[in-house]
Formats: sequence, structure tokens, C-alpha cells
Amino acid sequence: MSKGGCLMEIPLNNPSTMPEILKKIEEEWNRQYTNMMPDIQNSLCQLKDFVSAVDQSLLLAVTDENGVITDVNTSFCNTTGYSKLEILGESLLRLGPDYNSGCFFEIIQKTIQSGEVWEGEIKNRHKEGSTYWLKATILPFCNKNGSVYKWIAVMKDITKEKRKEEQWRETIQGDFYKILNNMESLVFKVKQHEDSYTYTLFAGKLAEKFGLLPEKTQGKTPFAIFAKEDAHMLQSYYEEAFSGKDYSFEIYLFDTYFYVHLSPVYHDGCVEEIVGTAVEIMEKKRTEQQVHHMTYHTALTGLPNRRKLLEDLSSHIAKKKSLQLVMIDLDQFKHINDSSGHKVGDEILRQAAERLQKTQLLTYHLGADEFAIVMDHKEAVRSLFELFEDPFVCEQIAFYLTISAGVSQYPIHGDTPVELLKNVDTALYSAKEKGRNTYCVYEDKMNEYLTEKIYMINNLRKALSNDEFELYYQPQVCLKTNKIIGVEALIRWNHPDEGLISPAKFIPVAESSGLIIPIGEMVLEKALQQLKMWRNQGFSELRMSVNIAAQHFNQSHFSNTVQTMLEKTQVPAKQLELELTENSLLQNTGMTSNTLHTLRRLGVHLSIDDFGIGYSSLSYLRHFPLTTLKIDKSFMNNINEKEKDRALISSIIHLAGSLDMKVIAEGVETKETMHFLKQEKCDEMQGFYFSPPLRAPQLDQMLKQYY
Repeated sequence: MSKGGCLMEIPLNNPSTMPEILKKIEEEWNRQYTNMMPDIQNSLCQLKDFVSAVDQSLLLAVTDENGVITDVNTSFCNTTGYSKLEILGESLLRLGPDYNSGCFFEIIQKTIQSGEVWEGEIKNRHKEGSTYWLKATILPFCNKNGSVYKWIAVMKDITKEKRKEEQWRETIQGDFYKILNNMESLVFKVKQHEDSYTYTLFAGKLAEKFGLLPEKTQGKTPFAIFAKEDAHMLQSYYEEAFSGKDYSFEIYLFDTYFYVHLSPVYHDGCVEEIVGTAVEIMEKKRTEQQVHHMTYHTALTGLPNRRKLLEDLSSHIAKKKSLQLVMIDLDQFKHINDSSGHKVGDEILRQAAERLQKTQLLTYHLGADEFAIVMDHKEAVRSLFELFEDPFVCEQIAFYLTISAGVSQYPIHGDTPVELLKNVDTALYSAKEKGRNTYCVYEDKMNEYLTEKIYMINNLRKALSNDEFELYYQPQVCLKTNKIIGVEALIRWNHPDEGLISPAKFIPVAESSGLIIPIGEMVLEKALQQLKMWRNQGFSELRMSVNIAAQHFNQSHFSNTVQTMLEKTQVPAKQLELELTENSLLQNTGMTSNTLHTLRRLGVHLSIDDFGIGYSSLSYLRHFPLTTLKIDKSFMNNINEKEKDRALISSIIHLAGSLDMKVIAEGVETKETMHFLKQEKCDEMQGFYFSPPLRAPQLDQMLKQYY
């Protein structure tokens, strides 16, 4: 027996001593009981306090193995409103109305029966009708066999917290809808019901603008709101989004264009709904349409251009439709430009375009005074000449013009657009050779053009060997500072017998013969050598622009050639700008793209020359690393008279600005044109208003004054 933490030895071999031993045991028990009573009483009091605290703060319920209540505490009765007698014998999980689905309670019961503790929140109704929330922990108690024989549920009343949470949610939701309704864009939500889709939300200023109000859209399908065709289209887009991927598209609704983005919203791994945003892009589409129109039409006449002709010819050929291609040229048109000026010449070209359009045939303006018509074999080419019998009246002067025409036929004279164009050009040349005011149908024996071409090629080879080419330089002026910040190198051919030969005459021959490669490299080398001299004179930041033909970009080593020349002349790459035509970007696009990107990585600037007159395309501006747009001089000719020309120039300037590109306007010849360009925030200009192209010694003096 323990005594004070020691063992009491009790002799059991002497029965006579048992009374005394029992007495001692009784005394020891009484002593220890007396000592332990305060501790027991304190523990009982503490336990009573615990029970009281739990009874006041928590709801307690005891059930049998099936969840039938066998006992509850006072707090349980107070919270539910039921007396203990009313509660006993009821199912713990079926008190009050069922705010949750049947499977909710089945899950609880299965969890308890498996011997696991269930925790969660339960919403119920008070006996008097009000609702309350409980946060519950239900503990199963198991017998030796592992079977649950009773539950004890410990619950806390969280009704106040839930009400605050609901108030907070309503506040947040109210703020959320205020934000949505003040957004400039449109926000909407879509739910899927079997094979149909319904809207659960339309918000934003655009929703109000287009009448997409809750009372008209809530729970409605696309077919109840939009036209049938539009609804089918929208449903196909929603199907894409409900498949689990973001989806974007443009759509025309309510007489305007929208850009729409759809995002799926997931719940438990499945797409529960989609959220869409829509912004109005009418202005963007107008700009795109303007630029698209510029891509396929000439600015002067508004007719489709060469690129459109090539595409249309490809379409006809793909359909195996026989046709004849007619190319016409206004006879002696250059004399009108030289004697009466470009303003009169441009007006005559516009009138010529109007006359050709009256035929209702496919008519194209290929540039300068060259037009093309696509017609059926049965239609007479001679009828085109009748259109030019009446004089052209401009500034009260009558101009009588005739035309020359060439004809090539598909499939007789070629089975590709390029071949048809080449042959029709040869036929046109033959018509001019025959005295003009006539037409020729292409024949294989037409060699006159080829003979002259061979003669020109031979002369070009001699010119390279004899150093007959020289460079002129036209200043490029910053419109903010009126200072010269760059020059464009322009080639001139001083033929020993024929004198100055226009680049317009020999450059096409050089390009078609391949001589443009050595000529172009010669120009680039001379230009960089001259720039080095100017840098040594103190014009250290002067930029040199050099025209580069399309063939250069078909050579994989062209970027290395440029880099070598830059290193040789010690000119920083950033001070060289290569000008390329839009046609360059059409040829061997893969090689061209690689070359352009390599040059740009070197630091060389890249410019599109004569932008807007031929093949202007937004896709090129996006795909190639271009730094500069040069607005063609034909836009400048009518800038003070035609609002459309001013609008197009403004669009190009703003487009370039949005793409972080510089803009140079070429062909600036008047003070008014310069002021307009300044007003539109054009970066630079070049043209006769400031200076014609000059030899290097002449430009030296100008640089000293304006650099």
C-alpha cells in the first residue's frame, strides 16, 4: 500500500494482527481522502465551469447510431426554438426545412457511418420561422467492433457572421455592378442549358447604348435578342468557349463592329459559364477599310491597282475562264505633264479613268498613264479607242489624246498572271513602235522590245565598267526643327553619247536583267563613302537613305554585304536607311523576312518607299521590322484641294504613329503642303520646296547652313 509515495509492508503470516492492520489501512485511507478532497472539488468545479461555458457558447446534441436525438443542451433549444421534449426522438439532420439538396445530408450520414468526423455549415429555420446558420462538427463514437453507436454534434451559432458576410457580399456586388455599368466596353455572361445558351448578365455603357437592358436580356437566348443569322454565328462562338478555350472574334451588330473576347469560367473542373467582353471598333474598321482600299487602289483615280489585277487574274485562271487582258497607255502623255504641269496631267488621268469605267469592264490603273482592262474574248478592243475621241477639258483647255494598247489572251499567251502581264506589255510596246493610236495582240515574233532591251543591258554593263553613274542627294528635313537630318541618294546615268538617261528608263531593265545587283551595291558603297566624308566634316549624325531593289533581298548574303560596307566606311548602322518598294515584300517573302530582320538587328533602318500607290498592306507593316513610311508624292499634288487626299495622308501618319514608325512625305513642293504636314505631325519631308537633288559639293554648302 502506498503511503506518502512509499510502500507500506503488511505482514500476512500472523492472523492475530489483522484487526490492527485493517485499522491502520482505514486510517491511511481517511488521511489520504482528506488530503485529496480539495483537489477533487476544484476539478469538479472547473469541470462544471467548462460545461457551463460550453453550454452557453455551443450547441450540443447526442444521437443514436442513426442520428436520432437522445439529448441536447440548453443552447441547442434556445437557438432552434424547440423544447427538449420536442427535440428528443427527431432526426438531427432533418430539423426544419431542407435548404440543401438531399445528397447533402446523405454525404453527412455516410461520412459519420464510416467513422469519420464531418465538419461544415448547416442552414436551418427557427421554430418561429427565422433562419439561422450553424457551424457543426459531428463526431462518431464506435464500439469495440468498430460500429458507430452514437453521434455527438458540437455546433456554433454563426448567424451574425453570415449576415455580415451577406451584407458585405451585397455591397461588393453592388460596387461590382457599378463598376461594370460605368465601363466603356460591354460585359456579358452566358450559361449553357443543354443545346441552348442564355444570357445572365449584360453590363457596361455599350449595353445601355444598344438597349441590352436586364429586363430585355436576362434569361434570353441569342435568338430572342439578335437576328437569326447573327444568333447562329454567336452560338457557334459560344460552343468554342464552352469547349474550354478562350475565343476572340469580330462581329457586325447594331450597325457597328465589335471585337469580342470570350473566357470560360470553371467550377469543379467543368466550364460553368463564359464571360465575354466586347468593345466597339467602328473607327478602327474604318481606318482598316481606308488602308485596305489604299492597298488595292491607286490614290489618284480610285481604280484598282496592279496588285488587285494580279489577284483577279489568278482568280480567273483558277476558274479556267478564257479572257483577254488589254493594257493601254495615253500617247504622248509626258508632253502634257511637261508643258502643263502635273496638276493638269492628274486631272486628265482621272477623266480617263472615268471614261474607262463607263465600259463596266474590270478596269485597273497600273500607275502613271498606264491602265489595264480585263474583258471577254468576244468583246472588241477597238471600242476602247472610241472612248478617247472626245477631247479632255482641263482649265478651259481641250487636250486631244489617243491611246496605244496591247492585248494578251488566256490561255493562248500565258497561263500565269505574270506571263500575261509580260506579254501584254510587249504587245503594248509593239503598238507604240507602230506609230501609236493602235493596238497589237501579242505574238511570239515580237522581238523589237527584246532587241532594245539587250542594247540597254550592254550599255549598262559598259556604264558600270566606265563609272558613268553618279549620285545626287536630296535633303530630308525634320519638320519640327527645319534642319537637315538626312539625305536620299539618287542615281543618275551620264551616257557619253545620249547624255542624262532617266532612272525610270534604265532601272526596270537593270532589275529584269539582274544588273540591279552590282548597280545597287555600287550606289550603296558610294553613298556610304560620301557619308563618311560628311561625318569627318562634322555632320556626325547625318542619315543616308539608299534605294534597294527587290532582287537584293533574294540573296542570302546581302545583309553581310551591307555589314562589310558599314565596317569598311566606319559608318554606324543606325545612320543607314535602306528604302525598299512594297513589291520587294511580295517576292520570296521568307528570304526577304530573314534578310530584313538581320539588317534591323544590325541597327539599319528600313523604309517603305512610295507608300500607298501600289501594294500597301497592313500585313507587311505587322510582319516586317520596318521603321519608316514614305508617303508617295502623288498624294501631295492635290493636298490643298482634295479633302480625301488630306484624310488619307492623315490616316497614314496616324497609322505609322500607332506602329511606332517614322513618316517622311516626299514630293513636297509648296509651303501650304509643308504647313499641312506639320499640322498633322508628320516627322520629315523632302521635295523641291526645300531643295532638288544636288551633287555632293552643292549639298556641302546647304549642310553648313541647315544641319
